[in-house]
Amino acid sequence: MSGRTSIGGPSRPGSGTGTQQAIAHAQQERLARQRERDRLMAARKIQTVWRGHRVRRQTKSYWRRQWDELVRQHAGSPSQQEHRGKQTQKTVHAYSQSRFEDMYDAREDTQDVEMTDLANGEQDDARQDIWSRPGVEGWCLQELRLLLLFVDVKLKEDRRRLNNWMTRFMRASHEQDWVLAEDPWRVLLVRLTNCLLGLLSASGLHSDDVRPALTSLTFVTTLISKDIGPLTDTYYRVLSKITQRTETPSTLDPADAALLIQCVVAPLRTSASSSTSGTPYPSPVYERFIWNYLTIPDLPTRLGNLTPLITSVDYRQLINTMASSMERQPPMPQALSIPASRLMWLLSYLIFARHHALESTASETRPRHLLVTSQLLATLRDDIIEHLGNERPPVKLERASMTEDGMDWVMRNSGPPVNHPFIREQLLSLLSQRALTSYAFPARILDGEELARDGGQAAVRAHEAMVYAGYVVNLMAAFPSYADDVRMWVYLGSTTRDGQDRIPALRYFWNVVCGTVIFQRISQDPQQAVELARPPSLDSRGQNPSRDDGRGAVGSIRDQSWKMILLFLELYSFVLKVVDDDEFFAGGSNTASSSSLPSSSSPPSVSTQSPSSMTWAEESALPLSEVQRLTTFLKNLAFALFWYEADIKGTSGDGAVHNRTRYRILTPDRDPRSGPFSARASKRSDDRVAGPGWMSIAYLKDTVTGLLRMLYERDSRRPFLPKDHWLMTSMVDMDAFIPAVVEEEEKRRQAGGVDSDDEDDDSNPRAVPSMGQSSRPDGVTPRLEILENTPFFIPFATRVKIFRRFIHQDQCRRRGGSPEPDAWRMTVVMRDQASGQDTLARHHATIRRDQAFQDAFAQFDPLREELKEPIQITFVDRFGQPEAGIDGGGVTKEFLLTVTQEAFARSQEPRMFVETEQHQLHPNPSFRDELRDAMRRAGLDRDSPAARDQLQLARRQYQFLGRVVGKCLYEGILVDLNFAGFFLLKWASAGGARAGGKGPGYRPSLNDVRELDEALYQGLLKVKHYQGNMEDLGLTFTIDDPVVKSERQPDGSWRRKTKAVTKELQPGGASKPVTRENRLLYLACVAHHKLQTQQHDQTEAFLRGLGQIIDPAWLSMFNRAELQTLVSGAATPVDVEDLRRNTQYEGVYQIGDDGLEHPTVQMFWAALHHFSDEDRRRVLKFVTSTPRAPLLGFSQLRPSFAIRDSSGDQERLPSASTCVNLLKLPRYQTAETLRSKLLYAVRSGAGFDLS
Repeated sequence: MSGRTSIGGPSRPGSGTGTQQAIAHAQQERLARQRERDRLMAARKIQTVWRGHRVRRQTKSYWRRQWDELVRQHAGSPSQQEHRGKQTQKTVHAYSQSRFEDMYDAREDTQDVEMTDLANGEQDDARQDIWSRPGVEGWCLQELRLLLLFVDVKLKEDRRRLNNWMTRFMRASHEQDWVLAEDPWRVLLVRLTNCLLGLLSASGLHSDDVRPALTSLTFVTTLISKDIGPLTDTYYRVLSKITQRTETPSTLDPADAALLIQCVVAPLRTSASSSTSGTPYPSPVYERFIWNYLTIPDLPTRLGNLTPLITSVDYRQLINTMASSMERQPPMPQALSIPASRLMWLLSYLIFARHHALESTASETRPRHLLVTSQLLATLRDDIIEHLGNERPPVKLERASMTEDGMDWVMRNSGPPVNHPFIREQLLSLLSQRALTSYAFPARILDGEELARDGGQAAVRAHEAMVYAGYVVNLMAAFPSYADDVRMWVYLGSTTRDGQDRIPALRYFWNVVCGTVIFQRISQDPQQAVELARPPSLDSRGQNPSRDDGRGAVGSIRDQSWKMILLFLELYSFVLKVVDDDEFFAGGSNTASSSSLPSSSSPPSVSTQSPSSMTWAEESALPLSEVQRLTTFLKNLAFALFWYEADIKGTSGDGAVHNRTRYRILTPDRDPRSGPFSARASKRSDDRVAGPGWMSIAYLKDTVTGLLRMLYERDSRRPFLPKDHWLMTSMVDMDAFIPAVVEEEEKRRQAGGVDSDDEDDDSNPRAVPSMGQSSRPDGVTPRLEILENTPFFIPFATRVKIFRRFIHQDQCRRRGGSPEPDAWRMTVVMRDQASGQDTLARHHATIRRDQAFQDAFAQFDPLREELKEPIQITFVDRFGQPEAGIDGGGVTKEFLLTVTQEAFARSQEPRMFVETEQHQLHPNPSFRDELRDAMRRAGLDRDSPAARDQLQLARRQYQFLGRVVGKCLYEGILVDLNFAGFFLLKWASAGGARAGGKGPGYRPSLNDVRELDEALYQGLLKVKHYQGNMEDLGLTFTIDDPVVKSERQPDGSWRRKTKAVTKELQPGGASKPVTRENRLLYLACVAHHKLQTQQHDQTEAFLRGLGQIIDPAWLSMFNRAELQTLVSGAATPVDVEDLRRNTQYEGVYQIGDDGLEHPTVQMFWAALHHFSDEDRRRVLKFVTSTPRAPLLGFSQLRPSFAIRDSSGDQERLPSASTCVNLLKLPRYQTAETLRSKLLYAVRSGAGFDLS
């Protein structure tokens, strides 16, 4: 057993004969041997490297001596030169051979392979030719070959030798007729170029060495430009380094800059001249020049002037190479490594080059230029928006004015210097009239026969127009604050047909849009949009192999068609803002009636008649038949975007839309799979749709629904489309629609959490939606989106029922399951008994009739959203005594009517609301100025805390008034208030999801100005149609707003005066004249200022309060006329029989067992039947305080219409209690007496006081 280890037990110390110790000892010996081998190998390597270094140094030293000797020999007599040359040749060769074996041993450890190859050139025919060349050419060849064997650009003496040889070589080559582009010169000069590049790239190089090196490099490159291709990448990298020698841009000496520019363009000249006479083919030299040199920041400052460089470049070759480089898949490594900041400079240089190109060249390269610029704009879109796109600096209008780390188009520094003057100037030049209108549309327009014959191929034949469309769309996306400028200039453009008839741009683009397969198929069936709007499937290179149409970067026909459609929609949206109804309907003056409209597949009718008497707007107006085709397309597309969104995005689910970021142009992410010039519109890949790379489904929804609503509003104001044209009920199961949408709304509310009851809604902006925003949670379903964005797809009566169901559901939820006020009060009492609170006291108010608004504001303003709950009102008379009665709902109604009447009709200054000439209410645009003037008269400084408190108080009063109106809607109480249509449009826009992206959802138009101020509207029309010189009017982009200011008189009193205060419509507007070209933009700016800017704060506060009671999304289900009906009732004739069926009788008039009405009641209904509708409305207003019937009939009137006897006095007049909708009708004996007394009472304008 000796020497063995027991199982599981350790070996004893000292048992050296054990197996484990033997193994360990063997391993240690093996490691020691390996360390020794490594040491010996390292020593050998060190010796080899050192020996190779020593041999190379000795060899080069020998060659330097031989080169110096050769130079001296070439300075002697011709016979001596020839003899010494042969001796030098033999000596060099012999020495090289003797050292070659040692150098070959060191070759694997050195990078100087070229030198070794030259030394071993025994069989090189070119080498033999060098020594056989006679005269000066032979000397130069001999010296150059030997020089290239040893030259080290780091050594000053070698640099001196190189400069010495280059000086003599350039002088000799000018004097002699040498063929330098062939061997052996060609090979040696290429190596010399590489040597010069190494010299220029050396660190610590003095400027005295740079100048001769640049001169030499320029000369050599000119000689061998055809063979320099493999070196161009290094070539332009080195020149880029030379140009950027200092971290901060500094201007070079003019002579140095000129020398540098000559060196930069030297390879380009031969590349350009080698192209054919037609379209230049892509040049690798130009490609390296673009990516390695034209991405240098601030070349204008570094070179002193960019013009000499740009004018020396062949613009055709430049732009064609750039376009081809962008199409390349996979992209060049150089392109992938360029940060966004340098791409911004590249874009600016290309724009600058475009401005300096010859007119013929610019016209020839227009499609390529548009394509390149468009894709660069799409790539840099988020950077431009961040730094420049949302600013409006003063610009002279006529002046030529992408996601994760890795190989991607992501910014690698703090951000592109968009605010640099040069970049700003070049980018803003894209927005000028000249820049946008100089790109003429294709001279030949596609006529109807071609469209009908070619169908979808019309989009291919309109390729140039589609490239232009993509460019304009990307331009508007990159400059959202300039979008209207771009739309205006494009709208004013035109083309010709057969070189004769002028075709307005709007009609031209409409013609092309109608020829696309997308328009034709979606117009026929909404489901077609699922396939057509779905983004293309991307392979690993970012391309769609199944959609290759052979046109490279132009992309698929489908994507280009979407860009054309998008441009037309943007353009037409702008037109509708500045075109009044007369001009809009001018397009339908010579068209068929709606009953004989062409089918959606037929080509559009393009009128080419342009009478001199017609305005440009009338020439551009689409025929009404074409507008109907457009609305059909938009309806189907919008419905598909909402109803089939999951299918379009290729996601599965229950139909809920889980990403409801409000519609705005989203920041693009750059997809590394899609190449350098593709950008995605959303950070979520499933948000993409076909079309521009940045476009998301949300942006497409916003554009489509925005235009659709504008057309719907115009049709609502002045109908021109068939009845029920807007309905999409055939696509929806209407029987299940109402219960389904109510259930979905409840689910959405639950997903969004409980309602906020914050005391200070200003400190918590999420508590209540503000204008243009929505606090709705995610999970919006298609039905809810349709109701919020395109409610006119659903019948009005159905939407009213949904609205009341939403309110009923909200009341049940807030009031413990029952909407009845008494049940809620009992629940609250029981809860308060347990908690010790007094909730009912907070919902009770004592109101003075002559101070109703102030008392209501003081007592109910703290309730905020709790004003939804039932309230109790006690009126007190002027002596402070409570009026008798119990508030069973009627007093609350009277309270709300009294408060609204006082608030909207009060005469004390400043007035919160004012009336238009049509007696329509809207927020007082001068309210803040008038309030400040009142505070000034009261001795308050405008910046004092007390003044700020007054402004905050006024804002709270607007919010409270909004809550009061919301309370009326919530309780179904009709109030006799007539709001301005443009103000009601803001109600509908405040809650719609469409309100994001382009500011508030409301879009001011010229027709809304007419509603606000007829005189201003007529003045704007004169400006719009003025035929003379616009400069004679002296208008600028400013406007004079009337402001009330008080001046103290000598006697101490105040005198109020109205003064005009000039305000700029755009930054720098005071120096921007209104011209014939930009007057449409001026009209749009005036409309925006009058309808939006002036009233913004007041409107936002009112809508914030309204939104605390009525969900803004519910209001978005109605247009302005429908909202007015919700507030004050239907403007339809009074239905006497409907009122009779829903009337309750009290007292003597109560119907008995026989079921017969009292004789007086029968006479009342007979008289009402014989009254005119105006008198019927007077009766209705006399009893209910409003002359209009409820939306869904008198069955919805709360409280119900009631009649009660008051006495048998035949002289007594009828009276009413409007708080409970009760008519107190004496028991008249004759019908004539009843008729005369009733008419007298209702026409007198009195009511309660006649009792």
